[in-house]
Amino acid sequence: MSRLLVCGVPLLGILATLAAALGEERKAADLLPSTTVIYSELATPPRLLELVLDHPIRRRLEALDEYKKAFETPQYAQFQFGLSMVEQQLGMKWREALVGLTEGGVHIAIDGPTLGTVMLAKARHPAVLEKAKETLLRLVREDASRKGESDPIRSGEYRGVQAYRIQESRFAVVGSWLIVTNKDDLGKSILDALLDGAKDPLSADPEFKASRGSTASGDAPLFWAFVRLQKLRDAGIAKEIFRGKTDNPLAELLVGGIMSTLRKAPYASSAVYGSRDRVRWTLDLPYEPGWVPESRHFYLGPTGEGTASLGLATPSSILSLSTYRDLSGLWNSSADLFEADVNATIAQANSQLTTLFAGRDFGLDVLASFRPEMQLVIARQTFESPALTPEIKLPSLAMVFRLKDPEKMLRQWKVTFQSLIGFLNVVGAMNGQPPLELNMETVDGVQFVTAAYVPKESKESVPVPINFNASPSVCFIKDLFIVSSTRQLAQELARSARGIAANGAAATEQANTRLQVDFSMLKQVLEDNRQYLVSQNMIEKGHARKDAEKEIGTLLEILNAGKGFGARLERRDEQLQLSLDLQFEP
Repeated sequence: MSRLLVCGVPLLGILATLAAALGEERKAADLLPSTTVIYSELATPPRLLELVLDHPIRRRLEALDEYKKAFETPQYAQFQFGLSMVEQQLGMKWREALVGLTEGGVHIAIDGPTLGTVMLAKARHPAVLEKAKETLLRLVREDASRKGESDPIRSGEYRGVQAYRIQESRFAVVGSWLIVTNKDDLGKSILDALLDGAKDPLSADPEFKASRGSTASGDAPLFWAFVRLQKLRDAGIAKEIFRGKTDNPLAELLVGGIMSTLRKAPYASSAVYGSRDRVRWTLDLPYEPGWVPESRHFYLGPTGEGTASLGLATPSSILSLSTYRDLSGLWNSSADLFEADVNATIAQANSQLTTLFAGRDFGLDVLASFRPEMQLVIARQTFESPALTPEIKLPSLAMVFRLKDPEKMLRQWKVTFQSLIGFLNVVGAMNGQPPLELNMETVDGVQFVTAAYVPKESKESVPVPINFNASPSVCFIKDLFIVSSTRQLAQELARSARGIAANGAAATEQANTRLQVDFSMLKQVLEDNRQYLVSQNMIEKGHARKDAEKEIGTLLEILNAGKGFGARLERRDEQLQLSLDLQFEP
């Protein structure tokens, strides 16, 4: 018996070593139970650190006075002192230590049955993790000793693994793995999976595997997350997201179809991709057309195949949003989509708009004359005459629609526009505003109906009112109906439409919605109004001109770092993907 014990002790040590070695090869999803509700990972934290800390934008921000002032505080000095003490104990700088401790990834998960949270981090080498553990334990005990408190660390053993508890946090080190959790049972199950292998791991779960497969191809994401939406719905979490009606019509117009999918999809995944010139975030959802109720067919179409086919371009564009939205369907389904107070407002607006449109019902007749494809364009405006240039230079705005029956609707919309200008003149005259003068012109075969403010005759030089930013215009090109706040933008969009027609049909578009914002053009608009912005800063914040100019200059400098922002909603087979894309200047 004694010989057996003597031989058995080394054997147990060898088995424990082999189990730890096998654990080193396993991934976090192999250690977590299939009951995991939320899983997230930073697969390569050193890569993220490099992008954030070594990016050229960081150096540009550090050169700003406002950035420097933000770190000239007693709290930051105290933080730096504490950090330097930790670095001395570790014998390495914080960045080197962080890279060494997380080189294999950081993973955070929430388990359903135990309601436990766990973090799994994999270090470069067991020795690095062991040194960090000993340093942490020593610092915690020294801090308690200085305060005259008892040892706050409790320890125990599970299957030969030493575990520690500080308040509600439990942690253990196995090889290169650091395990931190708030639930004993969850921690034990992960240790069992490390030593024996998990019987029912998250990595083998069909939904988890399908979600992994939907991740965009190309570079590996910096961050990836998986959520079981069905479990959240069953638990009554995020009720506002999953409820059927809303009191926000704009939110319904922008994300109503996504909300319908979130209410039915069993899971979702999200990823963040990064490089020196862009950061991209994606949300992927399984999608079935049957999940979307008829009241929300306005969003993606009855079969979920509605696409944003309009793509007119202008060199002065700040923002371009192309989308598929059946406005008539949205308006007429309002009772099923919105709360009672919103529906009351819509009913009142429908009555007033019906009167404005000469008795034609706004939802059933006016909005129904448009096809679902539409485009919004916001562009920088330039002024031909300095004498008619307002102090505040507002950008232009235009909407582009497709008409279902252009031959029938052209005359009706032309008359409606003229009536609207007459109405604005009556209201403007009551408020002492100059009148809008109607004009009709044909440019390169395209007919425009425009209106422009008539300046008052005066020998004195007076500031031009802000309403001189507007020169409302409409034009018709085949089935396109362009409504613009300025004549300039209407003509630019008309030229773009003619160019597309001359070059043949545009490439097939798969996206339901496309958005692009040009930061350089946005900066030019702010530059056009720099003096006004400086004056407002002085009035509102009481700054001296020098300080106001510096603050506005900082805003413009930050915009210099960015190139643009994009968003895209696209259906891919049985998946719905929303992506946001922030682009930086090289």
